[in-house]
Amino acid sequence: RLGKAMWWMLARLAGWDGGTTDINDHEEYPSSSPLIEVSKEEIRVKFDDFSLNSTVSLYNLNGSLIDTKRVISSCCIFRTYDYQPGVYIIAVTDNKQLKTKKIVIS
Repeated sequence: RLGKAMWWMLARLAGWDGGTTDINDHEEYPSSSPLIEVSKEEIRVKFDDFSLNSTVSLYNLNGSLIDTKRVISSCCIFRTYDYQPGVYIIAVTDNKQLKTKKIVIS
C-alpha cells in the first residue's frame, strides 16, 4: 500500500491529473515554461512571463518538501550548498497549472 501511495504522490507531482492515462494527452513543457539552470552552488529558475501568484517548490524523491519560494521577479534562486547529491523535483505552480521537472544535483 505504501508503494502505491508513493507512486501516486510522485505521479501527481510530475503533473498527472489522476485520471488521464494516455501519454499523448499531456503536453509536458510548453514554450512559456521556466528555464531551469543547475550548478553545484545553486538552482536558478528563470521566467519569461512570470506571475506574482506563482510559487516554486523543491522536493526530494521521497516527496518531502525541501524548500519553497514565492516568485517576486523573473528569476528564483535556491542555494544548494547543504543539499545531498541526488535527484530532486522542481514544481512551479500558479493559479492555472502545475509544471514539474526532475533535476540532478551533483
